[in-house]
Order: sequence, then C-alpha cells, then structure tokens
Amino acid sequence: MAWAVRPADTSRDCSALIISSRHHMARHDQRGRTKTKGGFFIVRHDIFRSIAFRSLPPPARAAYFEIMNRYNGANNGDIPLSCREAAILCGVSDGTASRAFRMLLDRGFIKVGRKSGFSLKSRMATRWILTHEAIGGKMAPTNEWKDWNGGVEIHSTVSLQTRTVSPQTP
Repeated sequence: MAWAVRPADTSRDCSALIISSRHHMARHDQRGRTKTKGGFFIVRHDIFRSIAFRSLPPPARAAYFEIMNRYNGANNGDIPLSCREAAILCGVSDGTASRAFRMLLDRGFIKVGRKSGFSLKSRMATRWILTHEAIGGKMAPTNEWKDWNGGVEIHSTVSLQTRTVSPQTP
C-alpha cells in the first residue's frame, strides 16, 4: 500500500493536507496472470521443520537457497552452481562454500547430477539434483533428507522412557 500526501483543495487553503492510501493493482496479461519481473521459490514446511534442515548452519542454508533459486521446474539434475560462485553469492569463503555443499550432500538435500572440477576436461559448474523434486518428470523425488537423523542410529522400536534411578550405596 502506498501512501501519498496531496493538497485537500487547491482552490482554498493549500496548507491543509490529506493523507490517502492508493492501492496499486497488479498488471495482468491476456491469460489473467500477473506480469512480474521476479519469481519465487517455496520452502516446504516439512523441509524447513526437519532435523536435517535445522542442523544446517547459515552458509549451507544460503547455498541451498541459491540452488533452489536456479531450479525452474524442469532442470532438476542440471542445476548449475559452482563452489566459487556459491561463495560469492553467499558472501563466504571458498572453503566455507565447499563445506556447505558437503553438508547439503551429507544430509540428503542435494545430489550430484554431473560432476565438474579442475581434474575433469569440462569447463562447467557441477550440476545439482534437488532430492525433494522429481527429475525430468520420470524419477520420483527421493527425499533423502527425511532419513537423516544426525548420525544417531536407532536399533529398536521400543520407545525410550525416563526412569528415576536411586543412588547406590557402597
């Protein structure tokens, strides 16, 4: 909502001002869709509230958002983002960006679609796969981040109960 200050009546006293609000309507194309310059991406609640996501430090979250920002709905498995580029976009060092990618891989948010590097002949950035999205409409999402539990292995299905233990006398 934009606020504008305008004279109340120019024929009378110009010192009286009215503060009015003007609603700016979004412009629409022929199909009724808004004509916006920018897009958006959604962070699903189940991802945001997961143990795996909550365990990520801010640089890893920023790198994840940069990968998601490049996903256009059809390029999963071919989302380009190099370590150097991520470092610049996230405002961190190359080493921190590299650790962020390792954390995202470890927790199952991303997988490598096509590897790159100085040892390889291709001069392309690594291509990433978002595990919460389908790949090319053929492969279903793997959602590997749901299986991450912080490295804690659970061996039984018995629920843990709290017990009070009395001190032992020697």
